[in-house]
Amino acid sequence: MIAEVYPIKRMPRKTRCFDYEIPIDLVKFVQRGSFVYIPLRDEIILGVVAKTKDIPLRGITLKSISSIDNRTSLLDQELSFFELLSEELVQSVSNILKIAIPEFPKRETEPIKERIKSISLTIPSSETKTLQYQAKLLCERRSAFVFSSDLKRSAALIAFYLREKQDQKTLVIAPNVLDARRLIAVCTNR
Repeated sequence: MIAEVYPIKRMPRKTRCFDYEIPIDLVKFVQRGSFVYIPLRDEIILGVVAKTKDIPLRGITLKSISSIDNRTSLLDQELSFFELLSEELVQSVSNILKIAIPEFPKRETEPIKERIKSISLTIPSSETKTLQYQAKLLCERRSAFVFSSDLKRSAALIAFYLREKQDQKTLVIAPNVLDARRLIAVCTNR
């Protein structure tokens, strides 16, 4: 079987799909919208399957799909939307996918608790008065929004707020999972 794959990479506007042979052990898993790793030039990159075809290879040597990423896939409607959007914007589907789909995180090499312990979230003593004043103002409001220049200052404000308003529901949005876990560890004194 053959899969037509959109590489998730910046490509020229007229670029369509690339054909890849589906390894026998992956045939039942590869379908429209599946995320697969494919060889392209000198690297292995992520791609999205546009469709599969059950036609003979006709003597053509095709590269093979390296592996499949089962963490997620696109629905037919979602991939159709990206294809329609690429026509409307006169871009390749690969460009649209590169912009729309975030990079998948790599596997963590060390336990996350060890990384959290190794990073200090203490702030300089010269800034404590300013942060205490900001935290007091924060607690005087019915609802509050915290945005600061870095994780340390945000953690200090949120920790103070949580100590003062223990029964208050709090939503914390962080840019990535590691920062969220750092905030939880600091704000809940774990």
